[in-house]
Amino acid sequence: MRLPNILLSVAVIIAASLANAQQFKVIKDTVDYKLMEVDSGYFYSHGIEKNKDFVADTNKFKKKDGVLSIPLLTGKVIEFKDTFLVVASESYSFYSYEGENTKLGYYFVTISLIEGSRTYLIDKLKGVLDTIETVPNYSPTYMYYVYSMNNMETDQIGITYKNLQTNKVVKFNFTDEPVRRDKQIKWINNNSFEYWISLYDPSSPIEGKEGKNKYFLVEIKK
Repeated sequence: MRLPNILLSVAVIIAASLANAQQFKVIKDTVDYKLMEVDSGYFYSHGIEKNKDFVADTNKFKKKDGVLSIPLLTGKVIEFKDTFLVVASESYSFYSYEGENTKLGYYFVTISLIEGSRTYLIDKLKGVLDTIETVPNYSPTYMYYVYSMNNMETDQIGITYKNLQTNKVVKFNFTDEPVRRDKQIKWINNNSFEYWISLYDPSSPIEGKEGKNKYFLVEIKK
């Protein structure tokens, strides 16, 4: 190999290393995960198509007199009953059937409360399996699920993921800065996913105006 070709190869390797160093700014490295900030180029050029096993069908189970009835494969029926405000100091609950995961055999039922909402994962055979913040995004081989949740008091975006084999749950925040808007999760492989957020613009006189975007990569450690 001639000297110019050798120099060119070295230059390419160095440029790639510098690019990766810029893309993978480590924000947090724990025993459970590594959180990195990447650029938009990396974010939009990576990621796989979301699993299509979730079927949204809000009309599959109809309420009767404020009661949502979910039949299981065993013949048992689980009932969720709405409660309504009588006075302002009382709580209320409103249940909605969201759909099902045809791969895992789970129904999803959301309950809306004064303090926020929750989602029930209901196994078609066993009944209520888990209670989480919202309908989750599953990894390609269903080893994990992950979802995000906005803290209304601090405007921070929190992430929760769960290992479905060990039942270990991990929670963390992407940033301490107030977040204007967040985007859906994109899995890269079975142990890594991406996410982007839009921060508030503190210099804008318009309340709630979006500022810069930030892009993140999360690597789950085994």
